Amino acid sequence: FGTDTLARLAVPWFFVISGFFLVRGLGGELNDGGLMPRLFGWWRSSIAKRLVTLGVPYLLWNLIYYGFKITTGKYGFDGWHCLTQLTGCDFHEVPACGQFWYLRNILFYVFCAPVFVLLLSHRIVGLATLLILSFCWLSGVGYPFRYLQIADYSYILYFGTGVYIGLGHR
Repeated sequence: FGTDTLARLAVPWFFVISGFFLVRGLGGELNDGGLMPRLFGWWRSSIAKRLVTLGVPYLLWNLIYYGFKITTGKYGFDGWHCLTQLTGCDFHEVPACGQFWYLRNILFYVFCAPVFVLLLSHRIVGLATLLILSFCWLSGVGYPFRYLQIADYSYILYFGTGVYIGLGHR
């Protein structure tokens, strides 16, 4: 139970919790009027905070990985490949230190946070969006996108669920 069930729930819950804490308390601010200026200010500070808390460990551990890769001499080194893996520009591949693919995805979703907030801030539209994502994920609609980890419906669904709940929809 512990290694099978609980371990399989760790990453989905990380996405839900990340989405929740990203927007926690933002729902009341958005309803006060002036949606776009408030959203932009919140988004800018959220990105700065997440770049420190998620981006620095992500880059640090990937650079350590590349350091080991270079010093062992077992593998060839391609600077462009290294850069695309570190920055996450090549979404078909996992990062250099593959265990941190979920940090790259969360950082990408934080950059897309205004889209999540705009889609999920209205109770009915947000619920419909989550139901559509659930349908797409469960039915396999758009399956080729699943090879792009960033566009995998399940991760967007988990993060979106956290955003939806964090905005005050229960």
